Amino acid sequence: QSKRSTKAPALATPKIKLVLNLSKDLPFIREVYIFIYMYTPTTKLIKITEKYYKSLRTIYSPSLAESIKFNRHGWNHLLYDGTGHRRSEAQIRLRLFLFKDVKEAIIKHVGYPEVTTKKIYISKIDLDVTYYEINSRLKTGKYLKVIIRKFPDGEYHYYSLRRGKKTKNPL
Repeated sequence: QSKRSTKAPALATPKIKLVLNLSKDLPFIREVYIFIYMYTPTTKLIKITEKYYKSLRTIYSPSLAESIKFNRHGWNHLLYDGTGHRRSEAQIRLRLFLFKDVKEAIIKHVGYPEVTTKKIYISKIDLDVTYYEINSRLKTGKYLKVIIRKFPDGEYHYYSLRRGKKTKNPL
């Protein structure tokens, strides 16, 4: 009797060369990204996004005519709300998903940002903090609103983001 091998025969894995035309294949690329995003654990998404966040460091904003820093304030605000409580997993996943477009939204913004000033209390000191809201239309046709914050004697820094809305007149 001859013994048959229980191992499956080794198959040669074909090498596939994927050539994409960004203008034509953007919907496909977006669908692949959404698929990967949906089936990746939140902890892994946080690590991936944190690596990207740290790589940004500073981005020049033409609408503010200033550089915007990406520091711990913005990173913490992605994961925690203003009172220091961790956001829900659904909120964190949404913010991480939207964050990939922040650089494009800041660079491509045309017009004047919406400016608001708010008094906040930090380390026993009242500060008048200025918030700048940049509402940008992305390549995908969606809108993203990026919030930039500035302390009285500080630099502009990324603070938050949310889905934006179509505006009648960006200028």
